[in-house]
Amino acid sequence: AIFLCVALAAIAIVGASLAYFTDTDSATNTFTVGNVKIQLLESSLHRENAGIANGETSASELWSDVAKEGSGNTSKYKAGDTFYTDAQIEANAAEYKCENVKLLPGESYHKMPYVKNTGSEDAYIRIRVMIPADLDTAILNSSMYTSTAMNNKEFTMAYDNSGAVERNGVKYNVYTFTRIDRLAAGEMTYWNVWGTIHMDSDTTGEELAEFFGEGKAYANGVFPVLVEADGIQADGFADATAAWAAFDA
Repeated sequence: AIFLCVALAAIAIVGASLAYFTDTDSATNTFTVGNVKIQLLESSLHRENAGIANGETSASELWSDVAKEGSGNTSKYKAGDTFYTDAQIEANAAEYKCENVKLLPGESYHKMPYVKNTGSEDAYIRIRVMIPADLDTAILNSSMYTSTAMNNKEFTMAYDNSGAVERNGVKYNVYTFTRIDRLAAGEMTYWNVWGTIHMDSDTTGEELAEFFGEGKAYANGVFPVLVEADGIQADGFADATAAWAAFDA
């Protein structure tokens, strides 16, 4: 009986001594909200000046007599080693205006859009060049996009010639250029996706009268060409396709 009591007492003591080691602490988590912000730039400078060396001239519609300041090109999208720098393009875009331009058959006018990511987050970018559907291919050359942007795999292009997109009563055919890679904060697209607005050299007076004559769609002699750009955060999406599917939805 004594041994039993001792055993029970030992068990009671052991049972009473069981305890968990515990502690309490707290943490404050700070979250920073980023932003997506883009700037659309329209310039007269084709990034590599149609491959023409400084000091040489060219009949190319994409050519400019401004000397390229960039050399030793390291861009993954490059075609050559000399180029217009971002600073040159920004300065040019600040002064260059494609407004109230008198366009005659066989003439063209530079319209070269770039996008700069001025926000804090990487973003996917797309640019739309919109030509009035009734003028696209009828009197305006529709092949003046910059094919190098696609050949060097910076952008893909989709062409919608249905005229289904409408802005202020004008129906447009739309050339959509989607950048494949994300655009880093502070980065500018390398290629201009478009080159010039060009009126076909064989456009006749009768054709012009059809669009610009009295009572016609552009009787005041003015027609619009629109450029629109979108940006969406890159984080959270597998690729540009997934990002734009979410954007459009």
